[in-house]
Amino acid sequence: MLSEVIFRAVFGGLAGATFASFAAASAVRLTGRRNPLVGQSVCDHCETPLGWGETLPVASYVRLMGRCRTCREAISSRYVFSEAAGAAAGALTLSLAPVYAWAPLLGLMGLLVHAAAYDVLTLRIRDEISLATLLLGACIAFTSPAPLAHVATSLAASVTLSLAMLFYRRLRTKAGLGFGDVKLLAGLCLAAGPVLSPLGIAVASGLALGWMVLRKPEVGKPLPFAPFIALAFWPAILGEFLA
Repeated sequence: MLSEVIFRAVFGGLAGATFASFAAASAVRLTGRRNPLVGQSVCDHCETPLGWGETLPVASYVRLMGRCRTCREAISSRYVFSEAAGAAAGALTLSLAPVYAWAPLLGLMGLLVHAAAYDVLTLRIRDEISLATLLLGACIAFTSPAPLAHVATSLAASVTLSLAMLFYRRLRTKAGLGFGDVKLLAGLCLAAGPVLSPLGIAVASGLALGWMVLRKPEVGKPLPFAPFIALAFWPAILGEFLA
């Protein structure tokens, strides 16, 4: 029924936004060597503790007009972007995907939000996130009709991307792709399988190139790739469950 689909989409959007908000905040806490799981949220600038009304996904950003209530410094847009992406992912998951896919899809979304936020801040992807993505990718792969094809795709992508990365470094004497990106992509290709993985890599690369053309970053300045990987691969893996 339409009313049930709407309810699931709304509930999924709220759950997804909350989950993504926590994932992004945990990445920020780790860069400041704070416990990512416990403790009250604080302003990134003045470190004033935030009340629950100041941490509501998306709504608090709009209500505060994008500025801290205390110091009036701008709240990083990474929070509202992460929360909006999480809301969209949650709504799509609960309204379109089968029930058994809800947990892996939302879990993968949280991992990707964390990876993207941490990569933007540090230009690194934590090994724990890559390992969790690989384990979740394995769970998804072994529920598919052809799990060995998913495994072969992950291995082929890992080898190909590693060789391409090393060749580029030798040719240009600088990094074009990091091992963190390769490890994250290995887990995502394991989940996406042989049909959608090449599409995901192509879309992620296209998005990164488009961003560089539009924003014209400083020459030689590294570009965090995890946000583009997340934008390309999560919809691809959702499509794997809808196929």
